[in-house]
Amino acid sequence: MLGSTGQNLTVGINSQDLLSTTQFGVGYAYNQAEQVGNFFANLSYQGAYPIFDLSFQRGNRNTSIYIDRDRNAPLDSLRSDRWQYNQLSAGVRLPLRLTNSAYVRSMNLSTYYNYQQVTGYDLPARYTTDVGFAGSLSALTYGFSYSQLFRQSKRDVAPRWGQALSAVYRNTPFGGRLMASQLAVLGTLYVPGFGKHHSVRLRGGYQQQGVGDTYQFSPAVFYPRGQAYITAPQLVTTSIDYRLPLADTHWSVGRLAYVQRLKGGLFYDTAFSSAYSTQTVGADLSIVFNVLRIRTPLEAGVRTTYNTNTGAVVVSPLVIDIGF
Repeated sequence: MLGSTGQNLTVGINSQDLLSTTQFGVGYAYNQAEQVGNFFANLSYQGAYPIFDLSFQRGNRNTSIYIDRDRNAPLDSLRSDRWQYNQLSAGVRLPLRLTNSAYVRSMNLSTYYNYQQVTGYDLPARYTTDVGFAGSLSALTYGFSYSQLFRQSKRDVAPRWGQALSAVYRNTPFGGRLMASQLAVLGTLYVPGFGKHHSVRLRGGYQQQGVGDTYQFSPAVFYPRGQAYITAPQLVTTSIDYRLPLADTHWSVGRLAYVQRLKGGLFYDTAFSSAYSTQTVGADLSIVFNVLRIRTPLEAGVRTTYNTNTGAVVVSPLVIDIGF
């Protein structure tokens, strides 16, 4: 499988047994911003109810932070460090398929234990979103999601009708040097676009961190694409996506590749807090293709993002819905 999640590029292999009760995957993820990577392994046992999930990551991080050498002077010393981490996640989820007609309705409940151990962190300061010199973090994550999506045709680029709602609560009930809590709610609405097979996605999210926390969880709601995450006690995010098919090409490149389709998309993302606000706009261009006559279609392309606050333009690879 190949994948892309913002700043991360992922390559890996997934497999399952003949009865489809056990799924296993291993791979490598590369962080383009920090220029480091991590290895991961995922195991899911679905032979019983609920489903049991287990995942492990081991990798590196690069951190750069300003150190104030004189408390009466501004931050004037940028220090960098490369450190390592091990991360374990284990838990259960209860997926429920409520209906299976023109609309597919489903609900999911989950509980996970998360543990992260850090070694080699030598900086005297840390970001609140990093475990850093604290050494380790133990946390619990509780999740709920519900969706009602109209079935897609092969020519649709995304659902044309549908609604989804999800909620996440994280906390650190086991004590330790790092204390944190986070509540997040996300709503999504799909409506038809102006043309046939076009789709509009509207999203809104709210996130709240605990007062006086010594650690801040990574965002549980979506964040403006092309913008580094900035933590805040309360955060409101919104997003508008317009996706559409551009052309059915049916191009052949010998026996190497067959290009089926071109897709496009436009988006506008915002994030608001009491301390800051940020907006990004952008465009996606992707192609659906087959390689070496393999029947599984792949989709990849490029994303261009413009930050309206800083004027920065970021062009990054885009990998969507690719897997063997």
